[in-house]
Amino acid sequence: MSNRINEINDRYLDIWEEYRKKDDPTIKDLLANIPMQYASFHDLSNGILYIGLNPSFSVGGIQNIYKKALEDGCEFSEKYDYKKIIDLFTWPGKTNLKDNQFGDLIKFENAAKKYYKFFAPMRNFAKDHANDWAHIDVFPIRKTSAQDLNKDFDEHPDFKIDLLKVFYDLLKIILEETSPKIIVVVNADATRIFQEQWGANIGTMDDNYCSYPLTYQNHKTYLFYVGLTGHGLDRYSKERLFWLMKRIIP
Repeated sequence: MSNRINEINDRYLDIWEEYRKKDDPTIKDLLANIPMQYASFHDLSNGILYIGLNPSFSVGGIQNIYKKALEDGCEFSEKYDYKKIIDLFTWPGKTNLKDNQFGDLIKFENAAKKYYKFFAPMRNFAKDHANDWAHIDVFPIRKTSAQDLNKDFDEHPDFKIDLLKVFYDLLKIILEETSPKIIVVVNADATRIFQEQWGANIGTMDDNYCSYPLTYQNHKTYLFYVGLTGHGLDRYSKERLFWLMKRIIP
């Protein structure tokens, strides 16, 4: 894992700790789970970076991913009870976060990339058309309802601003170190935030690929926006998106 990504993870943990110490009961729900933690990113110069709003938090989904990871031979630091695997994600406070817990979270995220149904189209496209793919979220908060998340942010705008600063730096690191060929923003709210942060670097639509050129440090990335809203992308929109991406990554 690169030191710069380690620093991003630490900044998220520091934000959780800072707001936990305020002892504000109205924010406890947002801080209930450990924020998303990232491992290193591979070269994406012929690959794709997908950007979502935030990681979902489904008990059944987490249990299913854990079960499949074990069946596939993934070794965690300890054998968690299947029904209590959810405890792995509970925020204990930064000083109580164990090294093995952090490592197991990274292993779980890697397993999710392999087994989580949401990522299936990304996995399938990458098999034939890209050397690798990665997925990040604007917010590292594990919460399923985007509507509830937005309501929480209305009550805690400073918390949202602090997280957006880290996301901006995370994306800069990925652009600098992996040079993604394509970026796909797969959420309507994430698209709005992305445009607010990176609008100055985004050109007008390229008619050849129906994408937007994102230029950063002399590197050009093909940018697509997908208005995903909770129920996935419909079949025909998905086919159209992948057809366009195949023109860029044959």
